[in-house]
Amino acid sequence: MKTLFAKIRPSALATLFALTLTTAAVAQKRDVPTPPKAGYWVIETARQPNRQTIVRFYNNANKLIYQEDLTGKRLNIRRAKTVIRLNGALDQAMTQWASTQHFQSDQNLVAAQFRK
Repeated sequence: MKTLFAKIRPSALATLFALTLTTAAVAQKRDVPTPPKAGYWVIETARQPNRQTIVRFYNNANKLIYQEDLTGKRLNIRRAKTVIRLNGALDQAMTQWASTQHFQSDQNLVAAQFRK
């Protein structure tokens, strides 16, 4: 009794093997978020009942520069896309902070990033 691999041509088997390796390499490629240029962000999410998320941005001197409340929204910071969007909002907040030097709140910087 011949096995399945004995019935398949060697060239077809090599093609199938190469296709499998290529598919595995593409499937493992992920976006790796770059760290923010300056500052950092902190996320707080209340469990129940209102599911409110608070996003806070701080500069390198640990001073609060921006805060935004998101009601009914949860952010999964394990997702690379979420981290990239939060870093983009942080960059905007740092730019505003550099020009005004005043704490700002709820200007929809974060919400605008997640509407894209």
